[in-house]
This record gives sequence, structure tokens and C-alpha cells, in this order.
Amino acid sequence: LSITACGGSSLEGLAESMLYPFKDVDKKYPVPEVAPEGYKAINLTAIAADNTEMNINGWVYKSSNPNTSRFYIHFHGNGENLQALYQFNFLAKMKEFNSHYLVIDYPGLGRSTGKANEANLVSGALAAIDWENVESPSETLGGPTVDQVADLTPRASPTQRTDGPEMEISAPEG
Repeated sequence: LSITACGGSSLEGLAESMLYPFKDVDKKYPVPEVAPEGYKAINLTAIAADNTEMNINGWVYKSSNPNTSRFYIHFHGNGENLQALYQFNFLAKMKEFNSHYLVIDYPGLGRSTGKANEANLVSGALAAIDWENVESPSETLGGPTVDQVADLTPRASPTQRTDGPEMEISAPEG
């Protein structure tokens, strides 16, 4: 049995190109420098597998519901980015939770830097979780990422918070 792939010289390269098919998503859905109205852009720093810094770009939505303290992070699926989530009204649907939420682009997608691979996706997700204590609904690529991050969150993560929304989120009184 032999396996070959165009543009890749290793089984690892083939697997990564199948698991992280990000090649065209940024061409189809370019992520703007400024977040859409009603969202605040944030930039997080995460440490890549090669010990370099990655910028993780995200958008934060603050619910107008004064009684909510719930905060979600959404880890999108394969072949998506922030603009795709916005353009296809997924973010509008998230507003129906009447909660605050953060969506991020994985390393190598949108305005996030770094290479898309398993270790870097987990590091980017940890940066988002370090940024806020959250509940995490997720999709195809997000599900395994959330599983790995959940296993890692009881210990210190290799990330640091560099930016965040200017908002306070507190539990309702009573």
C-alpha cells in the first residue's frame, strides 16, 4: 500500500490537509479588521508548538440582557472562520441564547496567526478559555478541541491574556 498526496510529502501533511482544510475559507470569507457592529474585536496571545507567539483573533458579543451571567465560547467547525459565521447568521442565532459569547478563529484562519495543527488549535482554545471562564458549545473541529482543552484546563496553560472587552460580567444578585 502506498499513499501519496499532492503538495505534501508525509502522512502527517496529508492528515493535516484533510483535518484542517482552511485553504479557501479566507478567500471566500475575508475577516475584516473591524468587528461587525455589536461585537468587539479581541486579540489573544497563545504559544505555538514551536514556542513562537500566535495571535488569536476573536469577536465578543455582550448581551443586552441585564440578568445574564452566562458566557459561551464557540469553537467553529472545519472550513469556517469568523466572517463565515457572521455571514451565514450563526452569530445572530447565538444572540438567541441571551448570553455573552466569544468566537475565535483558529491559528492560520482569518486574522489569527500561526499554523493550523492539533497542538496550536488547543493552545488557541486555551487562550480563549484563559480569557474568560465559560461554557463551550462547539462543532465538528471544535468538539475534539473542546475535549482536549477540558482535559488540560485544571492545570496552567501556555497562554496569556493580552486584550479583552471593556465590560464587566457578573452573576445576578439574589
